[in-house]
Amino acid sequence: TLSLSISATLQKYNELPLVIAQDRRVRNALAQPNKGAALNEANLYLEQINQILGTETIYAMNEHGLTLVSSNWNKPDSYVGDNYAFRPYFMDAINQGAGRFYGIGIASGRAGYYIAHPIRFEQGLRGVLTIKIGLADIQKALSETKNDLIVLNDDGIVILSSTPEYRYRRTRDLDPATMERIAATKQFPGQALAPLEIRGQRIRIAALESDALTAGDHRSMVQAVPLGQRGWQIAQISDTREARNYAMASALAIGFGLGFLLMIV
Repeated sequence: TLSLSISATLQKYNELPLVIAQDRRVRNALAQPNKGAALNEANLYLEQINQILGTETIYAMNEHGLTLVSSNWNKPDSYVGDNYAFRPYFMDAINQGAGRFYGIGIASGRAGYYIAHPIRFEQGLRGVLTIKIGLADIQKALSETKNDLIVLNDDGIVILSSTPEYRYRRTRDLDPATMERIAATKQFPGQALAPLEIRGQRIRIAALESDALTAGDHRSMVQAVPLGQRGWQIAQISDTREARNYAMASALAIGFGLGFLLMIV
């Protein structure tokens, strides 16, 4: 249920950048980047639509990745003037027609999920419209669960977790090329990406399969399933001792119940 809820939450935003990119105020700003009135009108529009939609930020970049207008134009962490051509969602939007990316914000320091679409005029590409979605509600829902639940990106890095300390830990070894890509895109700035350990165990999740882990007296079961079409996974790490104790208690209760019935008979 939680897996479906997360997928549905992210899915509902998929087409928003495409729709917002068609607005005349955004297109006028890209067509007239040196005209203050056009930029101001677009900034105010993005600020308003961002408040209505409940997204974290909405911004438009030119074809070189320079942010011209943004919903947070008047905030200390404004994106206006920043260049995000190094972010994967920018190039994916241009080359593939859509870009999606999870990472920590460069200006804000807050993590989020980015969705981007190209803005094209008759003359060709003019820019990219991007929305950033904060995932605080999903994180809150995970924190309220009683189990150890984690959400992994396609590199096996924990991006959401029922225990905040598990975030930005890795569940598999990362080769030099992957580490270089993560550094170049500034996906997790300031994070060491140390191995994930739970109850003294190194948690490894290399494939979409259940697995049993052992460390000293602890035994854990890892159950992972795909989360949407992003290459993400949601995994539950269970202490098998708790499950065994629960099963034994249930068996004893059933045994006493049967014994009582036999005595009555």
